[in-house]
Amino acid sequence: MNAAERLVIGPVKRSEIVAILRSFLRLYSVFPSPGREGVLYEGSILGLNSDGAQIALSRGYADAPWKLAQRVVRRYADANDAVEAFIDLEWGCGIDGIKLKPDE
Repeated sequence: MNAAERLVIGPVKRSEIVAILRSFLRLYSVFPSPGREGVLYEGSILGLNSDGAQIALSRGYADAPWKLAQRVVRRYADANDAVEAFIDLEWGCGIDGIKLKPDE
């Protein structure tokens, strides 16, 4: 989408994003879906585990972006709490210019 198309969409309800993420987790147990083998994904990955859910944040080295420099895992007993934390972490200011609005 270009900038003009994003403006037309306007704010999206946070509950709609929560519902979409829950659907992905039900289907695939992870969001975003795993990338290619041997490629380091820099960003947060939301996933289900036997104890609830987790958010894994990874980053590569500046001079070797395919090598893992740091990984932090945040664990949540409740998958819903993990979904909410993921939204705040990744999309606290909106999704690619599309604002999120709280539910009324």
